[in-house]
Amino acid sequence: MTPTTPEPTWRTRAFVEHTMGMAVSLHIRVAHDEFDSRTDELADAAHRAFAALHRADDVFSTYRADSDLMRIRRGELDETEADPWYADVRALCDEAATVTNGLFTTDLVGPDGSRGYDPTGLVKGFAVERAADVLRAVPGIVFCLNAGGDLTCDAGPGASASIERVWRVGISDPRDAAGVVATIELTQGALATSGTAAWRPHRRPEDECGRKSQKGTGIADGARGRVCERHRRRAGSGLG
Repeated sequence: MTPTTPEPTWRTRAFVEHTMGMAVSLHIRVAHDEFDSRTDELADAAHRAFAALHRADDVFSTYRADSDLMRIRRGELDETEADPWYADVRALCDEAATVTNGLFTTDLVGPDGSRGYDPTGLVKGFAVERAADVLRAVPGIVFCLNAGGDLTCDAGPGASASIERVWRVGISDPRDAAGVVATIELTQGALATSGTAAWRPHRRPEDECGRKSQKGTGIADGARGRVCERHRRRAGSGLG
């Protein structure tokens, strides 16, 4: 007698959107019996989460002349009139510089060759957390948000115990674009990666990722030992 495969208890919807010069992916898991009825709700949650990342780009991009940061650097906007996130990030950068005894710095040369205040070493993590805050308020979901190799995983209130909490994160092999050198399991928390495995010398002017570009992490397919989601090759949104 052929054994029957148990019905899945949860399903995943995946979204990918380009912002801050990179492809950002969001995977949301919900209980299987809620998946179809919550399609619009999940899309709205993803839209609001991505909106937080777009807001960060509007405020902090060093590649956009109209960002709050670049307008302040040119003397066109007073810091007190900038988006409130500007002051929040400034305070965090000051703290980071203090606790690292100056190893963390915001005194950098920008893409236009000018030197000035540049908090982009901290901004992406800040933006990912603000987007995750949106998702943490959505009942009954488990999610993983990946912004160019910096990701966070968590759940909304009341998420069913039937939903898988573990995310298997594949770290790309710098010698093989399709390979994985390590897999890390996360349930709740964050992971940051850095490297030049997917560095591209020819960048668009608006590529906020700058010199490091994408860092090559993805949700791993353990059965094949490959990264089944290549963020830098995808756009739009889709079902998963």
